[in-house]
Amino acid sequence: MINHRKLGTVILILAILAGISGGIAATFSQLSDIIPSLKRIISPDMFANLPVTHSRMMVFFSLQPALTMGLGAWFLPILVDAKDMAIPRLNSFALIFLIVGFCFNFATFFQPDAANLIWMSLTCWGISALCYSINVIITLLNERSKSVRFVDWPVFVWAQGLCAVLMLPIASILLAMLTKAQWGKTESLALAIQHTTQILSYPMVLLLLIPAFGIIFHIIGTLTNTSIHLSRNISAVMVLASAVVFLMWDHTLFNNHLLNYFQSDLTNPFIPVGLFSLVAGLLIMCLRYLFQEKRVYYLPLWWVMGFIALLGIGWPVEGIVKGLNHIHSCVAYAALYAAFAGFYFWMGKISGCFYSEILGKLHFLVTCIGVLFFLNLLPIGIASSAIGSAFFGISIFIFVIILFQAWKSRSILPDNYWGEGAVTREWRLSSPISVRSL
Repeated sequence: MINHRKLGTVILILAILAGISGGIAATFSQLSDIIPSLKRIISPDMFANLPVTHSRMMVFFSLQPALTMGLGAWFLPILVDAKDMAIPRLNSFALIFLIVGFCFNFATFFQPDAANLIWMSLTCWGISALCYSINVIITLLNERSKSVRFVDWPVFVWAQGLCAVLMLPIASILLAMLTKAQWGKTESLALAIQHTTQILSYPMVLLLLIPAFGIIFHIIGTLTNTSIHLSRNISAVMVLASAVVFLMWDHTLFNNHLLNYFQSDLTNPFIPVGLFSLVAGLLIMCLRYLFQEKRVYYLPLWWVMGFIALLGIGWPVEGIVKGLNHIHSCVAYAALYAAFAGFYFWMGKISGCFYSEILGKLHFLVTCIGVLFFLNLLPIGIASSAIGSAFFGISIFIFVIILFQAWKSRSILPDNYWGEGAVTREWRLSSPISVRSL
């Protein structure tokens, strides 16, 4: 059995490894547009497979685990004053299946035609997500301290719980479709898996916004010394955004079974506009808390502002101007910003190490340049994505240096290193949080 802190730490390490491997694959693939000789290093099949494997690695084994099973498992029990997750054995199952799924997905970098490896990878991820989501729901209902009322939960806790509730049907449907793909024999396994991932891609990516906003509000409330609870406005918008997740199934599913009028070119633009309207409500609330008075903008707030800018500017460009099929890339990068914001925010509590502010801001700026080029927000032609990937490669290198520098220069951190705004329970515990401080 494994406790929530060990689970969160291992998952964060796994998410970092998945992010580095996926980032290297994307960088290699995109740089080949301006350095054609790179294509001759590996076989054509392996090269053609890099973007697909990169997408699975980033969404299923980096962003989703980091935002939920990593940061969520670490701090959700602490914030509701629970000793641990309700069923520690489910933590072990969730971790084992996620690691096995990561290994299978990593193997697909070298075996692009092995559909069974992809099937095993996604199946293990689905089982892991189910185990963890069930554990989160039971923990919030049964393990919370009686002194902690539901209305007193931080928005971070509500977002994690809401994400767990939504993850149950998504992971269940994924497992059902994968089971049919393996044994249904209606089409080849490779085509069935491709169809399955296309159908579930939008709700899966958009689901990341819910824990991302929970992290963003928690950081803003702490670093701006603002008490942010689940107000009517925040709760209404988050519930509506959650409902929209289930309206974002693949067009094939909608057109063939449910809403045929979505086929119209006149109605398609209203889908991203409606989604952006919901997200804009949360962004306005973030901005109101963020700029209500003068303050020091520490590194986590830089990532928060990048998150707001990506969804406030990048989303309309990608979704309204380019079309619905392009919004997932902008949302994925916004989720990446939220994951980095949470990691730097809680880094001292998790590891007892603290980052270099200069290196951290350099990491942020290089990542922003990469995003601008990669999303063609600064279009310069075919080389735009390649230049963006190059900057992403540099940002990965800087992040590794930050981790090494923080580990090497470990020092004694105060329990509350963010000041008077840090009033939630984790800031009354030691840095790093140990068993004795709980």
